[in-house]
Amino acid sequence: MSIITVVKNEIKAAVGYQQTFEELITNGDVSRAISMMEDRSVRAAECIREYECNSHKIMKRSPKTIRDKLGNVIRTKELNKIAIPYPLYINEIALVFMYGRPVKWIDGTPAPYRDERAALDEERKTLEEGNPRLTEIDARIEEIQMEQDKITERFKKYTDLMTEARFDAHIREAKRVAGIEECSAMLFHCYREDDTPKMRIKVLSKMENDDIYTMFDQYDRLTAFAWGYNTVDTANKIVHHYDIYTADRMWFCKQRGLGQWTVEAKDNPIGKIPVIVMLQPREWEQTTSLIDRVEKAMSSVADSNDRFSDPKLVATSEVLNKEHLPKDEEDGEMFIVKAGGDVHYLERTDSNEARSTEIDKLDDQILSKSFTPNLTLESLKGLGQASGRMLEQYLILANIKADKHKERHDEYLSRTSSLVLTILDRVIDIPHMGYSDLTVLHEFSEPFGEDVTQILNDAIKQYNSGGMSTETMLEHSYLIKDKNIELERLEREKQERLMEYQQKQMIDAFGIAE
Repeated sequence: MSIITVVKNEIKAAVGYQQTFEELITNGDVSRAISMMEDRSVRAAECIREYECNSHKIMKRSPKTIRDKLGNVIRTKELNKIAIPYPLYINEIALVFMYGRPVKWIDGTPAPYRDERAALDEERKTLEEGNPRLTEIDARIEEIQMEQDKITERFKKYTDLMTEARFDAHIREAKRVAGIEECSAMLFHCYREDDTPKMRIKVLSKMENDDIYTMFDQYDRLTAFAWGYNTVDTANKIVHHYDIYTADRMWFCKQRGLGQWTVEAKDNPIGKIPVIVMLQPREWEQTTSLIDRVEKAMSSVADSNDRFSDPKLVATSEVLNKEHLPKDEEDGEMFIVKAGGDVHYLERTDSNEARSTEIDKLDDQILSKSFTPNLTLESLKGLGQASGRMLEQYLILANIKADKHKERHDEYLSRTSSLVLTILDRVIDIPHMGYSDLTVLHEFSEPFGEDVTQILNDAIKQYNSGGMSTETMLEHSYLIKDKNIELERLEREKQERLMEYQQKQMIDAFGIAE
């Protein structure tokens, strides 16, 4: 951008000339375009300071000044600064209950021509062998099956791509960052490797020196996204960049000097902003003052322990051999005292119960008000061989919090599947378009696995009472990997038993005749 363009932009801004967001970028006025977006990095930096122990309020505690009777400074004494990583613990527990186990992707695409297929199957049963209509029906059924196979193949391509891009690891990373910084983003980057289109996912966060800028409309739809980052050029100078995305265009901006930018514009081949932005309050929301109080109380207790925990020698003035008081390296010493004299150790008798009780109560308030279960070794031992339902009741606080997060993460995962299907259609597998026609659903997995034994027992009861089909019961069995294969095996065994029974009946009949 030339100096003349910079001056023109400043004049337009001064006279109130309204330029659109895209016009500003096109004219090279990148800084003003970025200022129109919401900068998420400022709030993220504040949250990181609360998250990291070395920037907690207690770490600013000043040393204690020791003075003599005249008020002169003798020395300074460092006080204890105990910072407790509550935010780390709270955030990790919330993460486990959201994405402790991988998300389950489900092919929810309706079966093609389902009603027609059912009608053809019924008609086929009524026809005799040799009927010309059978050939027509079989041909049409084969066409329908080919359409179903295409859907199955496309869904497998989708799950394979998510595995290749390590989606499960990146969604955990993005959720962890969002719980700390209140905002994170997953950028879906498409590129070519050995002339083969590929996709990878990068998680953006302030902790990794990424600046996130967003622009939403009144319906909370993301209309523009910008990623700010730094690189080092060949001259070992830091160069600032902004990558800006809209649904139609992408701009790659590189700063050349003060207010001067090099802008490379490209069409967006995906047709969607290739970013999933996660927004949420920090996981330890509204417990910061409680955490500060606990850290202050525990630091004071540590100071008190340092000062009073060791016994102090007390001797009355009647002690004769004062010059022989025991030194640190001496194990013991004999004292000669006058009548009425005394030598003893002064030991601390109070256990500071009031302060300990306060700390315990504050600890309970921090965890309960952040919906975090207190998972200590002792509490877990007490559970023993608890069933899944009992464990779920014990961890109800974390489940409540996870259910609250799922209100938004349901939408994030739906956006993710829609975005990846579009990438498959328009970038990764263009010759086999049709991925956007798939319906991909998702399910959150239980963090510690499901109580499969109880599920199977319930399924068997319903099956025995006639309220469940064999196929549905097989779907609920954790011992069966593929229900279709198992159904074929059951049918084969049924036919074998039928043949054995018929053969036995024939043998019995002939035996009676003889």
